[in-house]
Amino acid sequence: MALEDEKKAEEILKKLDAGAIVLSRSLLYAKEATKEAEDALRECLAAERAAEAAEGETHKVVYGLLNLTMDRWKEPKDGNMLKQAADQTALAVQKADEAERYSDEAAAAAEKTHAAAGRAATAQSLAHDVVVTATALLRKREDEEKRRQAKERADAEAAKQAAVAEVMEKFSVKQADQNASSDSKAAGASAPGKGAGNSNTKQGRNAADGSGISLSSRASLLLTAAVAFIGCFCLC
Repeated sequence: MALEDEKKAEEILKKLDAGAIVLSRSLLYAKEATKEAEDALRECLAAERAAEAAEGETHKVVYGLLNLTMDRWKEPKDGNMLKQAADQTALAVQKADEAERYSDEAAAAAEKTHAAAGRAATAQSLAHDVVVTATALLRKREDEEKRRQAKERADAEAAKQAAVAEVMEKFSVKQADQNASSDSKAAGASAPGKGAGNSNTKQGRNAADGSGISLSSRASLLLTAAVAFIGCFCLC
């Protein structure tokens, strides 16, 4: 479980920036503590195996010494057997000392393993906390990014609408000026007669439907509106 937490934390931290430095250091500490516990456990197991082997050798030597002692009782005149018994006794003492030394090493290694295991447990808990904290930071950053993108879209839409409104306002003002000019010309050219009446009627109709605006003026205004609309669309 701790290894899964570490991997998950690493993946999340890669997506974060400088704000994750402290978390990454905590994760590194968790890794080091876990490795220390694993090394201490291996050392403890090796010391225990050595102690068991030394104890087995001691048992073998003592058993051999007992056999020699029993044989000596059966043949008390054999001096060589007495020497062998003395040698076996010395060897038994040596093996017993080795067994005791290895046992002490195993006990020290076990104590070290216990301490390392405690640190590893703390580090594993820390790694889990890193996952929780990093996940929260990542979600916060994703939410901020979503809000930023939404604001950009809203600003772009507002800018587009403002640009279109400005162009349409200019177009309306210019069209009103053109209509006013056409009406003025029509009023000045009024004369008695049927032809004049027809002319006034035609000019009034042109002013009303906007056809009195010159073709070049209308084309210019429409082109300006189209360019403004396309520019705003590209901004979005």
